[in-house]
Amino acid sequence: MVWQAYEDEKKYTTWLYNNDNGTIILEVTPAYPYWHCEIKKQKYYIPFKKWMLRYKPYFITALSRETAQQWLDQAEYVVKTVDENIKQWRKEAELEKTLKLKVQK
Repeated sequence: MVWQAYEDEKKYTTWLYNNDNGTIILEVTPAYPYWHCEIKKQKYYIPFKKWMLRYKPYFITALSRETAQQWLDQAEYVVKTVDENIKQWRKEAELEKTLKLKVQK
């Protein structure tokens, strides 16, 4: 799974995988409706493997290895940037907390 998107009541999942022939596939599907719920509380629960046999993709295409590698490189850059930003924000929050404590004394 690459990501999920939400629009109104609709949920979409984007997948990137290799098929049985080794071709890189990009596929957009409805989101599996039971990812984040308690199974026992779902009246019409459908196991993921059974759901996978019945869903219909909204979009499916093959990607070249070059395109897939470019996506991977960009994704790694995004993850690195997010990690660095989180570290920076935590440092700033800790500094702000320390300064507030000093002012209170």
